[in-house]
Order: sequence, then C-alpha cells, then structure tokens
Amino acid sequence: MAASEVPREFIARHSMSAEDRARRLRLPPRVRALVVVLVFVIYCVAYVYFYPKVGEIVAIFSIVPAGVAGWLYGWWIGVVAGVVMAPLDLFLYTVGGSLPEALAAMRRGFVGHIFVAGLSALIGYFSDLLRRVRFQAEALEQKRQQLLAEIERRREVEKRLTEASAVAIAASEAKSAFLANMSHELRTPLNAIIGYAELLQDMAGDGGHHDMVDDLNKIQTAGRHLLAIIGELLDLSKIEAGRMELHLAHLDLTRLLEEIAVTARPLVEKGGNSLNLRVAPEVKEVVADPTKIRQILLNLISNAAKFTNQGIITVAVKKASSSDAPEPRFTLSVADTGVGMSREQVQRLFQPFVQVHGQYPYRPGGTGLGLVISRKLCQLMGGDMQIESEVGRGTTCTVTLPLRVAPRAMPSQPPIN
Repeated sequence: MAASEVPREFIARHSMSAEDRARRLRLPPRVRALVVVLVFVIYCVAYVYFYPKVGEIVAIFSIVPAGVAGWLYGWWIGVVAGVVMAPLDLFLYTVGGSLPEALAAMRRGFVGHIFVAGLSALIGYFSDLLRRVRFQAEALEQKRQQLLAEIERRREVEKRLTEASAVAIAASEAKSAFLANMSHELRTPLNAIIGYAELLQDMAGDGGHHDMVDDLNKIQTAGRHLLAIIGELLDLSKIEAGRMELHLAHLDLTRLLEEIAVTARPLVEKGGNSLNLRVAPEVKEVVADPTKIRQILLNLISNAAKFTNQGIITVAVKKASSSDAPEPRFTLSVADTGVGMSREQVQRLFQPFVQVHGQYPYRPGGTGLGLVISRKLCQLMGGDMQIESEVGRGTTCTVTLPLRVAPRAMPSQPPIN
C-alpha cells in the first residue's frame, strides 16, 4: 500500500469534511474554528500499521499538517504546504536521527515502509514489540541451529554404525571361513586318531593286553567327543554364512526312528532310563532331510538322557492338530521325566553357548550350541521348535515340520556372539 493511500483511505472511511460537518450542525464561527483545529489534531495523531509477517517493521505514522491542509482547503494549498513541509521533514529525520534509526533497523533484518512523503511521516516504532519479536526469531533460529546440529550428529552416528556393521559382518564372515577351514583341517587327523585307537584296541584285546583296552577306549571316546564339537562349530559357520543345504528325500519315519534309537539307546540306558517310540500311522512317510532330522533328534535325546536318571524318554511322532500354516504339518517330540527347568531357564535355552543345568548336581559337557543349531535346522526346513518344562516333572521338546518340506535356501544369519 502506497504512503499516500493510507491516510486517504482512512479519511474517506471514517470522516467528513470538517467544514461540511460544522455547517450541517449550524455551529457558530468560533465553534467551527475549534472543530477544524480538533480535526487537525486528530489526524496528526499517530496510528499503527501492522504487517502480518513476523519480523517485519511495525510502523507508527501520522498525517503531517501538509496533508491535513490539502484535505481541508484544497489540493493547491496542500501542494504549497507540502513544498514547505517536505524539506523540514527531511531535515528533522536526518538531524533528529529518525531516518538513520529506521534504516539501521531495516539493516538488522526488519523490513517495512518508511513514510517520508509529504502526506505521512514515520515517527517511531513499537520497540518493545520488535524486541520481543526479534528475541523470538533469535530463539527460533537458535533452536533451528540446534536441530540441524542434532540431525548432523545423528547422521554421523548412523554413518559410524553402518561402518561398524560392515566391519562386524566382514569379521563374522572371516570367522566363519576360519572355522570352516579349521574344522576340516582338524577332522582329518581326529578321524585318524579315532581309527588307529580302535585298531589298537582290537589288537590289544586279541593279544591279551587287556590293561590297555580301557585306555584305548578313553582315547576313542575323547576323540569322538571332540569330533562332535568340531561338527557343531562347522554347522554354526555354515548357518551364519547361509550355506547350509537341504537334501530332501521320502522318509519312512518308523524306520528312521528305529535307526536313531539303536544309536541313542546306549546313552539312554547308561542312566538307567528306558526309550519309547510312538509313531502315528498318518505320518508314517514324509518328505524331509533325513540327516537333519537325525541330527535334531539325536541332540534332543542326548539332552534328555543327560538330565534324566532312572526315568523314561519318549519319542513321539503325530500329525499337528492345529496349525495356521497352509500346508499340513507333523510334530516330533522328545519328552523325559527328568529334573526339569524353570521358566527363566527355558527362556535362555536358545541363546548360543548357554548351558542350563536345571537341578542337576553336576555340569554336563557340551558347547551349548546343540539346541541353537537344532532350531536353525528346523527353521531351514520350514518349521520351528518349542520347549516346555517344569521343575521336578521333566521337559518336552517339540519340533513342528511340514509333511512335505519344500526346497529352500537358508538366508545368512546374524553373527552369533
């Protein structure tokens, strides 16, 4: 809005000619003169013009006598008065400091109109309001800078985390490769040690050196135990690298369980336990990886035998009663009547390298990887594993698998620390 338009709009909307008003009211000449003076004073009083944008100048201006004179007595008198008053306006602004102050305010960031024409003049600012606006703007700017700094800091943290994650993944891959290579390197001499120990044991028995048979048997037992640990580490490295493969086949579960029972029965009977097998006829034949199922069941039976004394270990196979999965499923369960575990101990079972001893008086051997690997193998075949236990009443491990396992590739797993 131009400087000259502000007072004209204001006057046209809110007032009439002082002379017309005075004549209409039929006032005496002295009173009419007083009205003219009052109108002159009123329109010389400042009023405020607000700008809607935060941070712009709030100007206080008024109509100078030149504008009032021109409005009251004709345009030519206004021109004469403006010619007379304009130099005085500029002189007052320059000498009095109003104009430099206004320009300085504009340089500080406050934008607005400065009325220096003959019809209006800038006479001041709402300095307190501007100060508060300036403080608020400075506070907002400070907050913005803080937010930008925080965003930059978070970006730096994310960058470091990404770099650290890449380093960790590379280290994990190197570790997996090392374990795989070392496992193969260790298996060859261990198999030789176990084989020669078995050969020497037979020769000692045939030669009548019965005092050596027991020692040679200990060598075989220790070698097989070490070979099992190396096998677990190799499986772990394959799982982490996503290189574990499935070899699917049609399985007769009854026959497979009988073969597993032959292998596991000496360990079960060592603690005075009995091993029972139960196979439901509707799941007699399935499609799965026989080596993986054998490994899972042997691990579960071995764990049950470790924590059961003079009890019963039952291996049962049946069709899953309720399942949300689209394909039909079956369950493999290993239940014992051993010492059992608390709920807190069960929650820790699938943590790598963690061994839960229950209420058993001694610490059984092992790496603490058996259940972790078994569950990963179940997931590789499209299933899962759950464990239920109660202190003093035993433990039940249940494996749920599809009746027909589909070929799939196992994705790489996060590093197991």
